[in-house]
Amino acid sequence: IANNVSLVNCITEGVPVRDAAEMISFSKQNNSMLVGPSSIGILSPGKSRLGVIGGLKEMVEEIYKPGEIGVISKSGGMTNETAWVVRQAGLGQSTVAGIGGDIIIGCAFADLLKLFENDKQTKGVVIFGELGGTYEEQVADLMKEGGFTKPLAAFIAGNFTEQMPEGMSFGHAGALIQGEKGRPKHKMKLLKEAGAIVVGNHDELGEAIKKAI
Repeated sequence: IANNVSLVNCITEGVPVRDAAEMISFSKQNNSMLVGPSSIGILSPGKSRLGVIGGLKEMVEEIYKPGEIGVISKSGGMTNETAWVVRQAGLGQSTVAGIGGDIIIGCAFADLLKLFENDKQTKGVVIFGELGGTYEEQVADLMKEGGFTKPLAAFIAGNFTEQMPEGMSFGHAGALIQGEKGRPKHKMKLLKEAGAIVVGNHDELGEAIKKAI
């Protein structure tokens, strides 16, 4: 970042919160975009790849192909799965990004949606969200403000956790429910009100965005 690298992808897991906060603050002060930490990577099919997203070359070619759908995921493992659901619907991807599931991350859903809004190749976006944090709520606000106008399909994982004790972490460090905020059903409600297509099952994302575009 100090040497004017405008995009940094941090795939490292377990970065201490204070270190992450300092990294993110430094990137913003220097007009650099930091994706992560705990990001699986970023991939634009047929163009470029950062990180470990997609795995082996054979898997990349099976899951990914150039297309018109942007994909953003909080979960590293579900990044490939979400891209695959899009592919199964007969669509390709413009750019796919895993933003990481830590408590503090450098690049949220809304940050990438602003870029997809101005990307001529992208006709629609799908997101894989989860409990905890307010990143999906930020998406709803962005859509209501007119900052993202393209079709958006979303799946929010973790409905079962609403029956569990508050403050318990599930999987990612940032997957914490605190009060009403962070609850999957609350996120789903706000996204629907903002005009997003919210599906009940992950494997419905591809067909949902296909119909929307």
